[in-house]
Amino acid sequence: RSVGIDLGTTNSAVAALVDGKPIIIRNKMGASTTPSVVSFERVEGGAEGEVRIEVGHAACEQAERNPNNTFASVKRLIGRARKEASEAVADASLLNLLVEGGDGSLHLECEALGRSLPPEEISCHIIRTLLEDVERELGGEKV
Repeated sequence: RSVGIDLGTTNSAVAALVDGKPIIIRNKMGASTTPSVVSFERVEGGAEGEVRIEVGHAACEQAERNPNNTFASVKRLIGRARKEASEAVADASLLNLLVEGGDGSLHLECEALGRSLPPEEISCHIIRTLLEDVERELGGEKV
């Protein structure tokens, strides 16, 4: 099965070839695009260190009450050094979460996880969600 992913800065989308024709895969909310937003939230009453990860619309809903653990527009940070970040990101709240990784790369501090994450890792959660949408839409077939 061929799948194409558009990992966008604001929104992401996925399409698949079905019977030789491309189709847009809708997310679990029925939309053709998914906001490129990821949030991490500690699960109260859960196992120690248990964190719920939300992607897309659900993550957008957490942005106001959980700003230090909700990340948007991280694609702009991929491959950039810390000193280049302010040129790439206009969101001041995101800039406040930037730290330098051990190898000099750019990371974002995530309080819920108790560690910093590179933007590539945050983006992987978006891609994983898009692939889950494909599997769901195509009847559970793994991609």
